[in-house]
Amino acid sequence: MLLIYSQNITSRHHYIFQFILKEMLGLEFNFTDSKVAFEKYEGKKLNYSDEEFPGIASVKPFSLLQEKGIRQFDVSVSEYAGVKSFFKTSGANNFPFDLFSAAFFLLSRYEEYCPAEIEKADWEKLKLDKHGRYTAEESLAYKSVFLQQPVVNLWINQFKDYLKSFYPEILYKKHSYKFISTIDVDNGYAFKGKSFIKTTGGIVKSILKGNKAEAMLRLKVVLGLTKDPFDEYDYQRKLKEEFDLEMIYFMLCGIGSHYDHNIQVFSRTFKDLVRKLQSFSGLGLHPSYASHFMQHGVSNEKSNLEIISGREVFKSRQHFLKMQLPDTYQQLIEAGIKEDYSMGYASQPGFRAGIANPFPFYNLLKEEETQLMLHPFQAMEVTFKDYLKITADESFFQIQEIVKSIKDVDGTFVSIWHDRTFAKSTENIPWINLYEEMLNVANQH
Repeated sequence: MLLIYSQNITSRHHYIFQFILKEMLGLEFNFTDSKVAFEKYEGKKLNYSDEEFPGIASVKPFSLLQEKGIRQFDVSVSEYAGVKSFFKTSGANNFPFDLFSAAFFLLSRYEEYCPAEIEKADWEKLKLDKHGRYTAEESLAYKSVFLQQPVVNLWINQFKDYLKSFYPEILYKKHSYKFISTIDVDNGYAFKGKSFIKTTGGIVKSILKGNKAEAMLRLKVVLGLTKDPFDEYDYQRKLKEEFDLEMIYFMLCGIGSHYDHNIQVFSRTFKDLVRKLQSFSGLGLHPSYASHFMQHGVSNEKSNLEIISGREVFKSRQHFLKMQLPDTYQQLIEAGIKEDYSMGYASQPGFRAGIANPFPFYNLLKEEETQLMLHPFQAMEVTFKDYLKITADESFFQIQEIVKSIKDVDGTFVSIWHDRTFAKSTENIPWINLYEEMLNVANQH
C-alpha cells in the first residue's frame, strides 16, 4: 500500500491517481491530508505537496488538481530524459515535473474546453474548424512537437523508474501490446439499396456529367448484374481471419442529411449488411452528423441499430469525428454508450490525449469521473490522403513510427479505414495495399 500525502484532495486527484497508480501501474494507494499520519506511517510513501520530506519520494504539485473549472494559462514545455514534459518543478530529490497534473491536462482535454468568457458561437476565438471541431494544429502537443509520442505512457514509465529507486521491491502491473482495426461504414454501398429517386437521379446526373460508365455501373448494380463497388466485406473478412484481427465496424444509422449518406436504416439491404458484419466482427454505432444537433438523436440511432442487430450496442465513434466537450460525451453517456473510439484528430495522426491506452472520461464542468471509456485512435487513412495529401508510401512510414512507439509502451494501436476506401478503383489501390501493409506491421507482436 502506498500512502500519498496531499494538502488538498479533490475529485481530480482521485481520478488521475487512480488511473496512473492503480490502472497503469497496478499499485494500491490511499490519500491522507494529515502530515502527522504521513510521518508516522512506516510503509511506502509518496509526498504530493509543497512540504519537504527528506528521503521520501516526492512530486511537487502544480496547482491544476486543486482547482475547479477552466482557466486560460500558458504552458511551458521542457524536456526530461528525452521526452517532452510540462509543469516542471524544483527540488533535488523530487520527480522533475508534476506528471499527475500534466497527465490530467492531456487526458481531460483541458485545452479543448471553452473558457466561460468566450461565447461558444465565436468559432474564431475558439479556433474550431468548419465542422465545429477542435483542431490538432491548435493543440499543445502539435505546437510543441510531441503529438506523435504517447508521452503519458512515457512519463508513467519514468515515474516507475523513479519509484523503483526508493522501493525496488515493488511489483508493477504488466500490459500487452494490442491492435484493433476499425472500419467506419459511412455508406454501406455506393449504389445498392438506394431509393428509386436517388438511383434515377444518380444515373441522370452521371449522364449529364458525361460519365456514362458510372451510369451504366449504377444500373448494373441495381439490376443485380454486378457487385457494388463498396461491397468488399468478404475481402475484409478474409483479412480478419488471416491476421486473426480484432475488428470493429461502426455503422452510420442517420435519417439522411448533407453529411449523412447511409442506406435507409430499416431497408432489407441495410439489415442484411449489419447481420453479415456482426457474424465475424464487433459492431458499434457511428452517430450521424445530424445527431449532434438533435435531442435524443444518438439514443434513437442506437435503438435502431440494436433492433436490427438484435444485440446491445455500447460502442461508438462520431461521424466526421464531430465532437465538442463535454456535450458530445455527455450525450453518449445518456444514450447508454459505454465505450467511444473518437479520441483522435482528423487532420493529424498521433495521440490526441497523449496516451496509447483506454481511459475514463472526466467531465471538467461537473468535476466528476464518468463510466465512459475513451479508446484513442492514432492513424486514419483519410488523414494522410485528404488532409496531409501525402502518398500511401509516405503514410506507411508514419504508421510504422506510430506502431513502434505504441509497442514500446505496450499500448493499443487503433486504426480507422472507411468502407469507400476499399472500392478497387485506380485511386484506391495504393490505400488498399497500405491497409494490408499496416496489418502486417501492426499485427507483429
